[in-house]
Amino acid sequence: MGKARGDEAYFQRSSLFCVTVIILSFGYYTWVLFWPESVPYQSLGPLGPFTQYLLKHYHTLMHGCYWLAWMIHVGESLYAIGTVLMFLKSFIYGLTCCSVSFSSVQFSRSVVSDSLRPDESQHARPPCPSPSPGVHSDSRPSSQ
Repeated sequence: MGKARGDEAYFQRSSLFCVTVIILSFGYYTWVLFWPESVPYQSLGPLGPFTQYLLKHYHTLMHGCYWLAWMIHVGESLYAIGTVLMFLKSFIYGLTCCSVSFSSVQFSRSVVSDSLRPDESQHARPPCPSPSPGVHSDSRPSSQ
């Protein structure tokens, strides 16, 4: 978990209470919008008459807010998945880059003994393949 200024922390897990409240609220909201005749309004205390009032006077607004809330949650999920996928792609790209550079070096007695001499042109590491054609990993355009 990363730290910001002071003791602020990023990427904190949501509390179980908040997750439970959100799930139950979405469930109640779905139940009220799509099956309003099966809701026992009189058993819900003050929430029952309030829900009936909202359904009677603001039915269209409640439907719009319901779908907006779902779109926001789906968008958050896609963003989170995109962040994870971006991390995985970077990790895999880094591994392939390392494997290319490690496979180009042959570890033999002559390489080890020659590497003690300060000759830099001996085993130059090939540049990592770039995701953009014509641009190398050192950000200089290639001369073609």
